[in-house]
Amino acid sequence: MIISLTLMAGLFSLSYPNTHRDIVSVNDLDTALRALLAMVLLFNVFALYQQFKITKMRRELASQIAMLCTLEALRPPNVVEEVHRSNRRRVPRFYLDKRLTVTVPGTRPARVVYGRTRDISEGGVGAVLTDQVEPESKVTLQFPVDFQDAPLVLNATVCYRRGFSHGFELIEPMPSEVAIIRRICSTCQKAEVQK
Repeated sequence: MIISLTLMAGLFSLSYPNTHRDIVSVNDLDTALRALLAMVLLFNVFALYQQFKITKMRRELASQIAMLCTLEALRPPNVVEEVHRSNRRRVPRFYLDKRLTVTVPGTRPARVVYGRTRDISEGGVGAVLTDQVEPESKVTLQFPVDFQDAPLVLNATVCYRRGFSHGFELIEPMPSEVAIIRRICSTCQKAEVQK
């Protein structure tokens, strides 16, 4: 604010040199113009620095929001949420926390989004991602499996999105993929309220 007011006063003085008694010669006018130019440059550097700080703060805030969403998604559900979920589920879900890579085809190069799985069932996967993927998008899911070297790769559709939390429905999984999912589920805790 001080720099803006000083620049405005300097421009006013240069516009009406007779109103300022100190500026009486061309040399004095050149000196005043150089001083004004220095102030403009200082203001520009300050504005760029502030923009850099704001951009950095936005990134940090986005990262913290994503972390809060992840923590919210990973917390065990309360009784009301569990009853609501169990009423609409065809198959039971099991807690699973693995690194997840989601590939969204259709763009060149294909868009890749990273995240973590939240739960898994024979029909789908729940996950928290670092970026949003629109519902009804067809994607490829890939995450590591403890009992084999190769990661599990599944074709899925995004059936819902709430912030960074996503639900994926598997698209016609092969019998071998279903067998791997069943084995994963057998080693995981069922997604239900702890008693």
